[in-house]
Amino acid sequence: MPPDSTTKIKILVGNTMIKNKNKTNNRQNRNARKSGRKMRSPNLPGKPVFEETRLEFSPGLDLLQETNYGLQTIIDKAHCNQVFQVQKKRTYTLRLGVHSSKKAAGAFDEYTTVACFIPIEYAAEQRITCFFGSEEHQACFMDTVWLKAEKPFKIVHVFGSAVLESNSDSLKMPLGFEDTSDRDGQMVIFRRGSSEDNPPCSVFRFDLLRIRVEIV
Repeated sequence: MPPDSTTKIKILVGNTMIKNKNKTNNRQNRNARKSGRKMRSPNLPGKPVFEETRLEFSPGLDLLQETNYGLQTIIDKAHCNQVFQVQKKRTYTLRLGVHSSKKAAGAFDEYTTVACFIPIEYAAEQRITCFFGSEEHQACFMDTVWLKAEKPFKIVHVFGSAVLESNSDSLKMPLGFEDTSDRDGQMVIFRRGSSEDNPPCSVFRFDLLRIRVEIV
């Protein structure tokens, strides 16, 4: 059946709109060439085909020769073993873990076990170490900071300050008092990897363990 007049009008209008759109794109591309701006491809999505991408994780990731608790251990040489000077009667916030781009997805999921060891004896140099491990993958990530002062000092963990958080600061999970205990002269913050604390149908991802310590 030959198309009626209404169909002819729709086809004519549609073809005219396509031609006008192509003319507009061509004119914009000519202007872009003159000004040095990025050209647009007609009838294609706005995302570029090729672009430079930021590295989301530090290039300093390295695998240690020795293992911890039978797990292969990864560190970030750009951040691990940093040294900070502290003063008595001051409170400090520490963030241990993967220091990556704020745009990156969390490095660890809800199945990651977290263990942080804080010395509680007096000393002029003290080391705080945190492990993020997965028995399934037989590997763990380790981050360490050193606190130093002119005279011996003691580190006191501020109870209730332990929080798992992402670099984007969009996700946080406070840890409870039951996750903290004294073991062999150390304060230990321990959370076994589990999805029980997360809302149904959700995936919690994080990068860091944030704690506060007081120097006495």
